[in-house]
Amino acid sequence: MRTKDCTTCDRTLPLAQFARHPQGSKCTHDRETCKKCWRQWLQAQVASKPFDQITCAQCNNVLSQGEVRALATKKVYDK
Repeated sequence: MRTKDCTTCDRTLPLAQFARHPQGSKCTHDRETCKKCWRQWLQAQVASKPFDQITCAQCNNVLSQGEVRALATKKVYDK
């Protein structure tokens, strides 16, 4: 099984634990943040920023509504 280190939590996890960029994403970098850390990042972003200013956890790309929907849990997205 192939694994990768999350740059946020420093855990070594299976590749399946890293979300892929949603279709149409402007991000071109490899995903280095695990799904759990991404969801925590989005939860904090949703709680503290206007919806049109939520950014990628790894770069300054502002995420589209579709990207947020694809990466967030339903509970976080519905906020």
